[in-house]
Amino acid sequence: DVKVARLKNVYASEGDGAISDLLQIELGGEGATVKVDNLAEPIVFDIPFDYDPTLEAGYDPGIRTGTCYNRSQVLSFDCDVPTTFDCGESREVTLPDGSTMTFEAPVYSGDGVPLDVTVTCPAKTAACSFWDNVTRSWSSDGCSVVANTASGVTCACTHLTDFAASTIAADADVVVGFPPSPAPSTAPTPGPTPKPTPRPTTSAPSPAPTTAQPTTPGPSPSPTH
Repeated sequence: DVKVARLKNVYASEGDGAISDLLQIELGGEGATVKVDNLAEPIVFDIPFDYDPTLEAGYDPGIRTGTCYNRSQVLSFDCDVPTTFDCGESREVTLPDGSTMTFEAPVYSGDGVPLDVTVTCPAKTAACSFWDNVTRSWSSDGCSVVANTASGVTCACTHLTDFAASTIAADADVVVGFPPSPAPSTAPTPGPTPKPTPRPTTSAPSPAPTTAQPTTPGPSPSPTH
């Protein structure tokens, strides 16, 4: 008989990617468990988990930026998947003309040109895992994902054991470059100060010519006898 039980995930630990309870699938009878491995036809089953909006189709994890001012820094980005960047490593830097060169952050802050870091956060996807008692860790060997949603994953596995849903993510896409040069000042050049146009001088009016009054001749004196 095939036994299926949903149990508390006693193997899960913070940061290991496990996101569901254990789904224990065994084959056995009369108190004995039969080990089932390398099935020619995989067994298909569903593992539910709490709704996670970051697993929705089309979800955009976004872009983050930071600056390496010196080589002792380790930048941490608040992506859905823990993402860090070690400023102490040599990096291929994209130059303004599109070419690349190998460059390092300054040894000390202010000792050289800092590096701008742009990170495209990795997207998470649901995966099928099982607890490997030999390595004492989660493994996905012999399992594949048939379908997944933001609240469950359908698995196809060629063996029976303790299964759980987990999340995986690719490495973040990182671009390193120099900070942009400050743009030249666009303040207008002051023009020459215009001189005031002198007002025309108004000449005082010339005095009107004086017209001599005609003299009225007096009476001629009478001759003296």
